[in-house]
Amino acid sequence: MQSQLLFWIFSTCAAYACKNSILIFYRRIFVINNAYRKATLALLILSAAWFNAVLIASLTICSSLREYFYGDRGDTDECGDWSQMMISLLIIEAVIDVVILSLPIHMAFKLQLPIKTRVALAGLFALGGFAVITNVVRIAYLAFPPDYNGKCLHAAAVHFTIY
Repeated sequence: MQSQLLFWIFSTCAAYACKNSILIFYRRIFVINNAYRKATLALLILSAAWFNAVLIASLTICSSLREYFYGDRGDTDECGDWSQMMISLLIIEAVIDVVILSLPIHMAFKLQLPIKTRVALAGLFALGGFAVITNVVRIAYLAFPPDYNGKCLHAAAVHFTIY
């Protein structure tokens, strides 16, 4: 149980760092448009709020961290529903990822480049959609668990490999 909590916290930190690095990269390459910079700033704030929500929810799902590490998480009096918490937070993460990935595509088409180059550039930005697909797979494994629940951790590993 301890390793699951630590994996969830560390993977959330990695996802948050990736989101921030992508958004800061976007702000750096598309400096001309002020509305675009405001949109990336709003997404930076939204991803920070998501990150804080994940940490607070993860650390307070049980009445105490001691109960999480030494108690039975199945006891509903002491701990909340871990899978429902993860599903809700992963859905929010998927929505944020879709918005982050769709943000530069519009700007790529506004560049003064040949149409073939603009389409290729937009396609390059859209390749990040694989991270969204793996996130949806993780949500599906949590919502409809197969016989072997470890597959969710494998899907999470694939998710961060794609990031």
